[in-house]
Amino acid sequence: MNFHRRYHLTQSDESDSEGISLVKRILNITTMMNKITEEKYLSPEMLFRSEDLDWIKENRDRLDKILNSYMNQSIPALSTPKDAKTLEWLEEILRKHFYLVEIKSGGVKTDLEAKAKKEVGFSKLDKWKKEYKAKNNVEGYLKIYDYLFIGLLDKTLQWSDLGKDTKAYLKSYPHLTIRENKEDYQKLENLHY
Repeated sequence: MNFHRRYHLTQSDESDSEGISLVKRILNITTMMNKITEEKYLSPEMLFRSEDLDWIKENRDRLDKILNSYMNQSIPALSTPKDAKTLEWLEEILRKHFYLVEIKSGGVKTDLEAKAKKEVGFSKLDKWKKEYKAKNNVEGYLKIYDYLFIGLLDKTLQWSDLGKDTKAYLKSYPHLTIRENKEDYQKLENLHY
């Protein structure tokens, strides 16, 4: 069934189904982690900083009806990125569409935060904070993780350009690694539904 859903995901346009649109939106939020293994990175922080979160919340009832036919859980509350249920839900929906998905959860280490700040550069970070606050009318204090997650989401930062400590810092946040299920994926082209 996962294989079948993936076929429809690859053959349908976004307007074809809200369920397909949801999966495509989730995949569009991800960023490439490693060009060799072609892994993608998705954290709840990235979902919560995307415009797609509002669309999911607005369409929650319709999406839940569609997804309940093959999902074990409903759409979580989506009130905070720290809710473990968000990551579990993202993992399940991607797995149900024939992706290899793994939850990585650990603890954010403060020593990595200091190293990431040093790698990024304090002047670059301060400049970004001033520009971002002015452009987006943001109040309050912005941190290094704001810079990194927003940059990965809006594609002003590329994973491959980040330093080793910065990548380790981001990987210390709970996230998903997503890979294509290439072994059987080629068979999809021969299926006709």
